[in-house]
Amino acid sequence: MFHRSCLQWFKYMAKNKFSLLFLILVLLTEIVQGINVTGSFPLGVNQTMTVEICNDFISQNRSVIGRIPIDASGHFTFDIPVSEEHHVYYFRLGRWEGVFYGNHNGSYEIEIPTLKNNEPIKFDKAEIPVIWLNGSDDLHRRVLNYYKDYNNFLEEHYFDFAAEKASGKEEQRLHMQKKGKGLDMMPNNDSKNDSIQIAQFVQIVETFDDSLRQALPLKDSPFFGALHAYSMARLYLIAQAPRTALWEKYFGSGSSPLYQHPAYVQALELYFNDFLSEGNKKFVQ
Repeated sequence: MFHRSCLQWFKYMAKNKFSLLFLILVLLTEIVQGINVTGSFPLGVNQTMTVEICNDFISQNRSVIGRIPIDASGHFTFDIPVSEEHHVYYFRLGRWEGVFYGNHNGSYEIEIPTLKNNEPIKFDKAEIPVIWLNGSDDLHRRVLNYYKDYNNFLEEHYFDFAAEKASGKEEQRLHMQKKGKGLDMMPNNDSKNDSIQIAQFVQIVETFDDSLRQALPLKDSPFFGALHAYSMARLYLIAQAPRTALWEKYFGSGSSPLYQHPAYVQALELYFNDFLSEGNKKFVQ
């Protein structure tokens, strides 16, 4: 039915050459439409910056999709066609690397600022911030804010409740000292206490999950929605929720693999993290 309608449409359009030419131009414009970015990068004056994408986050192999000249004022601009499943872009200049989150057909204005003198510099790769200033959407800003809230949640709760393997370790001791808790409040390393902690952590994760679903526009962006879903999947795995149910919910036949999404691959790797050491019994619960 769909093909028949298309055929009738093109027959109609063929009667008017001007309309047909206009249609072809519109289709070509849609095909070559790419991500457009304008910005400033003071560290890269008169140099060339590469723009990279990750082919998939399992292999971590990258492709260079553009080599962008930066002028004497530190400004640059580019418009690069890219497929719609890619949302993570890496800006590389020597050992400097910044990460930007955007849509394949978006238009953005960004800033890659100069690092402060007291910030540590790695010899192999130094991470630099990418600041979203304006654009057709604010996916970059939403993702960074999400990661900030997510990391704050981990900082507040991880060593308190996901403590079956962390209980008594130096990391937990330092964490509790940082929060002003006395060492006599350290949980005893027994299975009963671990079960209580795990049950509490699952409830806290569920509350955190629900609060973000109500507060964030997750349906506006498939990438952003998947970021939340699979970030929560990692927390549920840490909380030792039943793995069979998690597999059916997040990785089962009803869901398509998202190998170009970092959160999906991270959750998948965490799911199979103990497979070689603990065997397949761990994954049937």
